[in-house]
Amino acid sequence: MRRHSFKALAGDSLPVMVPRNDKAAVPISRERVRRLRKHLIVTLRALRMMKDSEHSVSLLRPEPEGFVARVARTACSLCKGWCCPNGDDHAFFDQETIARVRRARLPLD
Repeated sequence: MRRHSFKALAGDSLPVMVPRNDKAAVPISRERVRRLRKHLIVTLRALRMMKDSEHSVSLLRPEPEGFVARVARTACSLCKGWCCPNGDDHAFFDQETIARVRRARLPLD
């Protein structure tokens, strides 16, 4: 196996492998929308019933910067939804995330 010297590359560029999706986006089924809506209703009700939701807030990760930010932007533009199925029918919304967003943007309902 050949070793590559990354120091020879210009600037802060490094080879990175990211997913790429060439499939066309398709409409979401009514059943899947129904499952997401149900998940959000259950999650919001549970959050409302929590005695101290302030301590359940997820930490906001800082935005990536520099090379990592460029990789993230490129990966998202090439991915075109390939990663989104990992969100299943919950779309990555949990009590902690919703509590953090509500805390940061009080006017939202």
